[in-house]
Amino acid sequence: MLKDLKEGLSSSRKADTTHIRRSFQIYTCRPCEYGSDKYERANFMRRLHDGAEPTAADFERFRKYLRAARDHIDECLESMERHQSQDPKLADVNGMKMAAYAIDVDVTPGSKIGASRLPHVAPACASLMMAITQATDCGLLPKDPGTPWRNAAPVVKTRDSNGFDNEAHIEMRKDPQTGYIVPASSLEEALKNLPDVDVQAKTSIDFPKRREPNQ
Repeated sequence: MLKDLKEGLSSSRKADTTHIRRSFQIYTCRPCEYGSDKYERANFMRRLHDGAEPTAADFERFRKYLRAARDHIDECLESMERHQSQDPKLADVNGMKMAAYAIDVDVTPGSKIGASRLPHVAPACASLMMAITQATDCGLLPKDPGTPWRNAAPVVKTRDSNGFDNEAHIEMRKDPQTGYIVPASSLEEALKNLPDVDVQAKTSIDFPKRREPNQ
C-alpha cells in the first residue's frame, strides 16, 4: 500500500513539453533574435555570481524581467482598448488586427539597431522565458514545479472502536534525493494519530481526484 501511495503522489514524470504550440515558440524566438542583433545572444543567461544560493541581485533581476513582460502586455491591451473606443462593435477587422499587433516602436538611445517593430505580445513571451530561465538557473525557482495539484495530502479514513469515522491527512515531505513529494511517515504511523483506532475496521485512502488523459 505504501508503494502505491508513493506512486500516486510522485511528480516523477517529466513535463510534457508538447503542450507548447509552435506559434508560441515562434513569438518567443523572434524577440530573442532581435536581442541577439541588438546585444549578444543569450546574455540573459549570464550568472551574476558564483554562489550556490540566489542573492538580492537575482531577486531584482527576476522582477525586472517580469516587469518587462507586463509592460509589453499592457502596451498590447492599451492598443486594443484604444481601438475599441473608436470601434465599439468591433466591426473593423483590419483595425482589430492592427490593434492586436500593437507594434513595438521603442528605440533604445545609443543602440546599434532600431525598433524591433514586432507585436508587443512577442517580447512579452520572451521576457517571461528570460525571467524563468534566470530564476531557475540561480535557484530562485525550482527547475520543475512538478504537479502540486496532484500532490495534495491523501486522507486516511478509518473507524474507531465506537463506530465513529475518523479522518487524518498523511504528512508529506520532499525527498531531498529525488525531489519527489512522498509520505513523511508510513500508513501505520499515520493511523496512530487517530483516537481508538480499530485495526480490524476497514481503512481506506482517498487520493486527490485527477483528470485522466484525454478527459
